[in-house]
Amino acid sequence: MKQIHYQEEQRFTQWWLWTLLLGIALPICHGLYQQLYLGKPYGSNPASNPTFIGFGLLYAGILWLFYVMRLRTKVTDKKIIIHFYPFLKREFLKNGITTAKVLKYGFVGGWGIRYWTKYGTVYNVKGNKGLYFKMNNGDKYLIGTQHPIALKKVLKALSWPIED
Repeated sequence: MKQIHYQEEQRFTQWWLWTLLLGIALPICHGLYQQLYLGKPYGSNPASNPTFIGFGLLYAGILWLFYVMRLRTKVTDKKIIIHFYPFLKREFLKNGITTAKVLKYGFVGGWGIRYWTKYGTVYNVKGNKGLYFKMNNGDKYLIGTQHPIALKKVLKALSWPIED
């Protein structure tokens, strides 16, 4: 593999997000405990035990997904590699990029993978700074970063088509 000149990994570590996710989990856990262990129906219209267990497992899966999701960005001499684990892996070749810019982009409808924004396809996990670039075929992309200055410096040093 080519030498990696820049590497970054971002995860969903926002305190408010985890407070919300775990706050939703508490009543689910309480209800499961009350209904399955204590044998007292949970709520005024309780779900059956298999339905409640299924819902609890589904929510545990959502929590696990947020825990393992990450955006990895790597820059080599010839390409940018992103891996939005566990969903996709993409490579963008240097010779396919016409222009690039590190910018502050504001809100694009949430975090994750966003399509059809004014920046094209957006890959972000947190924050509001990223590498925006256009491809030869007209496609546009934005990759979120927590280290915009370092990323820009590396791209300039490698003679990528980066604007100031």
